[in-house]
Amino acid sequence: MYPTNTILNNISDEEYAKIDAINYSSLKKFMISPLHYKNMAEEQSPDTKESFNVGRAIHHMVLKPESYTDSWAVSPVCDKRTKDGKQAWEDFLNQSAGKSILNPVEFETVNACGQALLKNEYMNYVLNNGVVHKECVIITEYAGVKIKGRIDAFNETLNIVMDIKSFNKPPEVDEVIREIFGRKYHYQAYIYNTLAKAVTGKDPIFQWCFVEKKTP
Repeated sequence: MYPTNTILNNISDEEYAKIDAINYSSLKKFMISPLHYKNMAEEQSPDTKESFNVGRAIHHMVLKPESYTDSWAVSPVCDKRTKDGKQAWEDFLNQSAGKSILNPVEFETVNACGQALLKNEYMNYVLNNGVVHKECVIITEYAGVKIKGRIDAFNETLNIVMDIKSFNKPPEVDEVIREIFGRKYHYQAYIYNTLAKAVTGKDPIFQWCFVEKKTP
């Protein structure tokens, strides 16, 4: 049982999933229909889509760079139909046991996006000044319902909640607005602000950080 209205750090994905509370992802499904929510709640297989994998790796590289190389491995280019290729792949799996895997193209995308964010002056200011919680979890009650969220970055000193989004299209204003409302990110922003306010008692400043996955 985790306490409410408290910033919780170092909660694993497995531990977070077991917390009995509504979050942004489940609420988004429920807004389609209760059946969509039920199917999501009962589905056990992890999301292995390329965009999800790349997004997770970008977050890890930017928010917890100290453990990034220990957690991710780049797969070799080999023909697994051949004897040598099969051996190379088996050796790679043995050497990278316990790590998440990126293919070479994904790795280049993650590296480019991660470096762009890490070199951004404003990002550096928010992430490295004052009391900053990265990938922290907050649980609270809202309208009699328990809600939870894993916030990318919460600068408690500056009272800023920041969420990183990787973007497939050029981040023009119209495209970003369509992405926000199309994917219901504005609901996520409201939930995260509600969670942060439950801790501090003050309305935070919410900021998205969009990074383009394709080079101009």
